[in-house]
Amino acid sequence: MERWKVVAGMALLVVFGFLCGAVATTLWWRQFDGHRPHGALGALMAPEVAERLALEPRQREVFQVVAGEARGRLLALRQEFRPRADAILDGAFGRLEAVLKPEQREQLRAIRKEHERADPNSPRPTP
Repeated sequence: MERWKVVAGMALLVVFGFLCGAVATTLWWRQFDGHRPHGALGALMAPEVAERLALEPRQREVFQVVAGEARGRLLALRQEFRPRADAILDGAFGRLEAVLKPEQREQLRAIRKEHERADPNSPRPTP
């Protein structure tokens, strides 16, 4: 086989590996609603933590199970409190709209819609 074909094949393999890694990383971070976890959650969930700790395979397994359980419980808590948070936000927007001029009110509604569209976790349309 010609040498250039081997080199080209290896280069394609490296590019393919890079793309697979980028896609996998993107999908992994989407678990966190497009936001990188921070604080204690970040210390528990971020992939570089396992690397920094130089975890052994068994430790890594336990780490992933515990972190996954915590994440699940936090998501359940978020779903439980989301309606209350939405009610607070709806009330705040209602109070703000009451003091705005009609054109300002429309602008505020448009701004809110923009932000909710940008939030992949927005569970409902803007009222």
